[in-house]
Amino acid sequence: MSDTQAAQNLNPHDPSFNDSANTQANNTRPDPSQLAEFHANGAPWQQNVDGQCPTGLTTGEVLQWAANKWGLNPSLLYSEASVETGWNQAAAGDCVNGVCGSHGLLQVPDVASRPNHADNALAGLRLASESTCFNADYYAARLYATYHGEIQGQVTPPGNVAAAIQAWYQGPYGARGPGAYSAKVCGNLNNPTGHALRAQIDFGGGQGADFNPLGQAQDPQQAQQDPCIVNPNQLPNFPGIGGGGIAVSDAETEANTANIANQAAAIQENTDVLAQLTFQHCEAEEQAWRQNVNTATEPSAWDASQNVRESQAP
Repeated sequence: MSDTQAAQNLNPHDPSFNDSANTQANNTRPDPSQLAEFHANGAPWQQNVDGQCPTGLTTGEVLQWAANKWGLNPSLLYSEASVETGWNQAAAGDCVNGVCGSHGLLQVPDVASRPNHADNALAGLRLASESTCFNADYYAARLYATYHGEIQGQVTPPGNVAAAIQAWYQGPYGARGPGAYSAKVCGNLNNPTGHALRAQIDFGGGQGADFNPLGQAQDPQQAQQDPCIVNPNQLPNFPGIGGGGIAVSDAETEANTANIANQAAAIQENTDVLAQLTFQHCEAEEQAWRQNVNTATEPSAWDASQNVRESQAP
């Protein structure tokens, strides 16, 4: 959805998690010249990344805004920010020889601290460290693009949320499925002293096993679903903060439904063929058995000649 629409569905966030340290970055927006350079050098999936959220947002509201914009579950961004930096926009990581390659709330790779680390579109720009909104917008767009298979040459399988999260750590050219990193992010969803506590304040969820990772009150059965392991295509696409996962268009939903129906028909057809082959095999086995029994009980030609000889003996 648009930047404006994404901002219309925010739950107020208690400004107690590093918001004082993040205030300046939370209120900094990329200027047109920075965005023009970024988009000129960026990939197709990056063209809608602009960091243009409203001013005056708390850090949690910035994360909600980015999640809404890209149709993601806000809980995932809360958890990711907890794991990466503890919600600290000033954090720097992936440092080699005094050069740090990742910056901001979600550790966007913007500096080449080691070979093949940085996103070339961010070279020379300080967008990821200067603007919390850009940082969150970039992360959400990358997760969305990885999930939908929109990154050219990616080996990360599309349609898998946990694999897309793993690709944030390992890269879309290295992550071939979920791993230890995605397990950490997904596991943090139910951490009663970390992410879950923050989500409880914002979304009214419980803690531990009672925590509702889908946000606002929904169907009780869906409320127990974990967005890291449930295919978002199987969940309703609620607007705003109640989002059931990564957005899926009506066309995609129809295509998925048709694909499932075709697979079910193919399975039924294979089942029918297997049943027919099994029946034919059993029928052939029975005929062979009956023939062997009949052959064993009938006298052989040698036995018949012996009987004749014995009858003719004096």
